[in-house]
Amino acid sequence: MRRFIFGFALGCACLAAHPFAAIAQENTNSASAVVYPEPPEFIQERRFDLGDFEYLRGYFPEASEAEKARYAQISKWLERCSDLGRVRLDTKLAELDVTLPEGHSFGTPNICGQVIDGEQFEEFASFAKLLKASRGARLVFDTLVQTIARVERGVFSSGEDLGAE
Repeated sequence: MRRFIFGFALGCACLAAHPFAAIAQENTNSASAVVYPEPPEFIQERRFDLGDFEYLRGYFPEASEAEKARYAQISKWLERCSDLGRVRLDTKLAELDVTLPEGHSFGTPNICGQVIDGEQFEEFASFAKLLKASRGARLVFDTLVQTIARVERGVFSSGEDLGAE
């Protein structure tokens, strides 16, 4: 459980800070620019609530047929979006004479990288168990994001007690 909470929070926070993120997010005006597939309806205005795992219901055995069909659509979108991002990154890096190991997961655009595939949660027997575990991860993640935002604004001192808020 601790590994899940820490890994989830840290992974979400580091996603956009990865060195290849700039290349993956770069907008180009060239004819070879990648056009990513439209995100699923649960991503509103190209923003996704990282603590909302409702879309994962369809991954678990107790899901209804409608939930399973919805998850299958999301999974296909995620795979397509991630594949396009990897191809784009590999192409850009090849121009710089750089190659990454086969099967790397770098280059996924932020909008795709925010959505987590259900297979990453196979250790949970049900959606209810995932939700219970995610509550702790959400607290860690929110604290991390708030702390980073305060440091960036310059309103955080090393002697301040964040737990007092």
